[in-house]
Amino acid sequence: EETNRLFTVIEQKTLSIPEIEGVATMIGRVGDRGNGPSDVNEGQIFFRLKPFTERKRSTQEVVNEIRQSIPELYNVRVEFPKMGMASGSAHPVELVFYGKDLTELKAYADSAQHVMQKMDGLFDVNTSMGDGKPELRIIPDRDRSSIMGLSMLEIGNGIKYANLGQVVTRYRESGDEFDVRIRLDEEDRLTQSSIKSIPLISRTGVVSQVGNVGEIKYTTGPITIERENRVRKITVYANTKERNIQAYVEKIREQIQPMETAMPNGYFVEYGGAYKDMADTFKDLVLALVIAVILVYMVMAAQFESFSQPFVVMFTIPLAFIGIVGGLMIMGHPLSVPGFMGIIILAGIVVNNGIVMISFINQLREEGFSKREAIVQASVIRLRPILITSLTTIIGVLPMALSNSQGSELQSPLGTVVAFGLATSTLLTLFIVPILYSGVDKISSFFTKRFKKVVLGHHD
Repeated sequence: EETNRLFTVIEQKTLSIPEIEGVATMIGRVGDRGNGPSDVNEGQIFFRLKPFTERKRSTQEVVNEIRQSIPELYNVRVEFPKMGMASGSAHPVELVFYGKDLTELKAYADSAQHVMQKMDGLFDVNTSMGDGKPELRIIPDRDRSSIMGLSMLEIGNGIKYANLGQVVTRYRESGDEFDVRIRLDEEDRLTQSSIKSIPLISRTGVVSQVGNVGEIKYTTGPITIERENRVRKITVYANTKERNIQAYVEKIREQIQPMETAMPNGYFVEYGGAYKDMADTFKDLVLALVIAVILVYMVMAAQFESFSQPFVVMFTIPLAFIGIVGGLMIMGHPLSVPGFMGIIILAGIVVNNGIVMISFINQLREEGFSKREAIVQASVIRLRPILITSLTTIIGVLPMALSNSQGSELQSPLGTVVAFGLATSTLLTLFIVPILYSGVDKISSFFTKRFKKVVLGHHD
């Protein structure tokens, strides 16, 4: 009832925000797969916003106003988790502490939480244990219990049956069967004083009360105890104001390094969240980029019937990185997964200009032109086709790069990488490729002549 009342207060405060179209509230928290016990002291509110075209502010701006509109409520913690993509994590930054003892783990997690709360740009800092769930804890005194002839099992069963009851028989009516459960009346088991009066009967028939054999106090306990590979863990998580998660993680790593070094054997910390998801994704993308470059080289080696000339064409790929870095800085994008996908796409596009130029140089040399004449003629004749081809591609992706519509956060980095990378690679290709071609051809001719001399000398 208290949780529902507080959520009603939050709903009333936020419904006046014009961008909010609807609100859905769910009291209780269940497991990740929809099962497990529900925690009635927690809940979630889902806000449905108006379509992007019907509101002037972005989602983040609306979230900031919702955060400011929620009043300061006593003993209430409010979080704004970011919804993960697919199986991604909800929080950008997560520190996962592993170890055997839960109390010691909580001390490490609390220290890290304290450090993160002081850092600018981090908010909603909390641990997976949260603030704990209110509970009434009964601590038996073993000496007093033994004097009264009560074992720990008998005390536990007495409290259990008083609160949950015990099925003593079954009642049948019209073919239906009902359990008959006996337990204390509700008013006799809700307060601390009433629980103290719960009767306990020993095996010898001695009657006592819970208050006579132990201490009863209000406290908080862990909502959940998480384990991974049979090892207990506590997660410290936070949201970030900026998208450069790497910078935040490095600052946290530097701050908690002394604590991490002092951890005993069996205790360690790992960095998770969106940071880990992104790191794993980048590893896969780097592998994909390497495979793409190798395949491109193999195709060109078969086309040119040469192992050296494809290297000249492949040099156009690093030339594109000048435009990639500059474009991302100008547009204010970090190097995200869509941006890296753009690099992979770009690896297959930028080589086209080099292929066009080198193919024409080889064609002119076969027609009798000298190497210098062929390079000059190819650079002049192929200038317009190269520029037109690149320009049409750049114009095609510019709307994607400059878009600020809903969902453009995924499209814009990819378009930026392709547009700026192709632009710089095209301009530099017109100057660098002819120079590299001349140099590589000299080196190749030199080794070819040396090889022929060695072969002829061997035959003589």
